[in-house]
Amino acid sequence: MGREEIINDLDKLLTHLYEEYGWSFTAEEFINTPTRIVNMFDEWKKKSKYEKFTVFENTMKYDQMIVLKNIRFYALCSHHLLPFDGYISVGYIPDKVVIGASKMARIVNSFAYQPTIQERMTLQIARKMKEVVETDSVMVVVKAEHMCMRCRGVEKDEAEMITSQVGGSFREDDKTRKEFLELIK
Repeated sequence: MGREEIINDLDKLLTHLYEEYGWSFTAEEFINTPTRIVNMFDEWKKKSKYEKFTVFENTMKYDQMIVLKNIRFYALCSHHLLPFDGYISVGYIPDKVVIGASKMARIVNSFAYQPTIQERMTLQIARKMKEVVETDSVMVVVKAEHMCMRCRGVEKDEAEMITSQVGGSFREDDKTRKEFLELIK
């Protein structure tokens, strides 16, 4: 399906929704909405584009925790197509290789900017980190607010969902896990 077909189908869908629910809108408000939606997904596709990640040999034999916290993200709930957003903290204990901070943020982007659920995104980020940094000692914590919880259903404004994926020494050693959690407060 091409871009123009998607825009035409969105136009039909939105017209049906407006007619079915009796919403009022002006032609000016609505005329380019399908194109704007497709443009947003094009932007997100660029942000989530997987790149080959450069790694560097850990010549210093650095063996302490590396943490990047508060990586801002935006996603769409794949159940409701409503936004959820928040912050992700990623940490690892290097063995043979290290990566730059921007690569950690790019790994987050590669799974965040799309329709998804928070649990799957958390797991995908952790798995990709393990693959890229070649160690099981990876921890990911995602804190997000979901519009599907705020504006529909149970309507809980202040609810924040937290998910984590814990591996290697973060899972095996309480002290290491606590240190990570203290660092990301």
